[in-house]
Amino acid sequence: MANLSNRLAELGQRETAADMARQALMMQQRMLGPEHPDTLTSVANFSNRLAELGQREAAADMARQALELRQRVLGPEHPRTLTSLANLSNRLAELGQRETAVDMARQALALRQRVLEPEHPETVSSMHNLSNWLAAVGQHASAADMARQALALRQRVLGPEHVETVRAA
Repeated sequence: MANLSNRLAELGQRETAADMARQALMMQQRMLGPEHPDTLTSVANFSNRLAELGQREAAADMARQALELRQRVLGPEHPRTLTSLANLSNRLAELGQRETAVDMARQALALRQRVLEPEHPETVSSMHNLSNWLAAVGQHASAADMARQALALRQRVLGPEHVETVRAA
């Protein structure tokens, strides 16, 4: 169900995708328990679906829940926990809490650089996000510098014609 929810979201069927994500989460909570790693992934997925619907407060609440649960269950430096940290940063930025989003994005980047390696795609994604939030708070020179670094890494790691590289240019 969760996989289908993601595919439907990619097709623009956001309402149906969110409903499926909610159903998947409820089933996993009941069948696997609220702290099972698959359930935690469903919490994060449901947060993303809510964000796509523009339900920003609810999305941020679910993202916060996903982060707190993953920190407790998986540990503060687990790759999925770091994804939840980055996602919560994005949700807070969408709510206008951009300074907090910058702080969380910096934290996510620093942890990913140490845990995943500086050239890991998720680390580069954190650089891209931090660049966005720096620009949003008026730190344009820092944002441009971070965007240049992210682009250079994407070109080196993924190649100049990879979709993520082109998107970052």
